[in-house]
Amino acid sequence: MSPNNTSPARPRRLIVGRTDLTGALFHGLDNLIAQHRVPVMIAISIGNGSGDAQGSERGLEYDTMSGYTRSFVEKEVLPLVEKAI
Repeated sequence: MSPNNTSPARPRRLIVGRTDLTGALFHGLDNLIAQHRVPVMIAISIGNGSGDAQGSERGLEYDTMSGYTRSFVEKEVLPLVEKAI
């Protein structure tokens, strides 16, 4: 499936990565898509909230078993992605 034949009725594939400061996620996916090893997909990389100790934003995002990160992606990130596509 190429980006040009994607219709709103057709489900889009999505991958969400975290803290990809080097762009490795996008570079790797571009290569795999070009080789037809994975389907075309929307890739999102979300930076962390900084800090690296308990009580920090990053600690809240990564060091918890709560639904905080899932809720953030569901309620804040995905609606922005849907508007953009």
